[in-house]
Amino acid sequence: MTDVERSLLATLVDMEQEVETAARTCRRPDVISRVNRLRDLTASLPPDSDPMLLHCLQRHSWEKARLTLEGRGTEVRHSPSSPV
Repeated sequence: MTDVERSLLATLVDMEQEVETAARTCRRPDVISRVNRLRDLTASLPPDSDPMLLHCLQRHSWEKARLTLEGRGTEVRHSPSSPV
């Protein structure tokens, strides 16, 4: 895993935790800065990166991108409800 991919994974996990915490505390999640960070990191990925990862990130499929980065991409590719 590259440094950019590690940063992407950390940001995705952080965003998921923020959303979960916000849901438990009945407040609005602060995700704008994380989404902007994800966009910047996505733009810095080389063009020969994992096509599934690029696909998920470009379509803002954050959970699928996280699964792909965690090496659980087969769960994304073979999920019955997954259109990708």
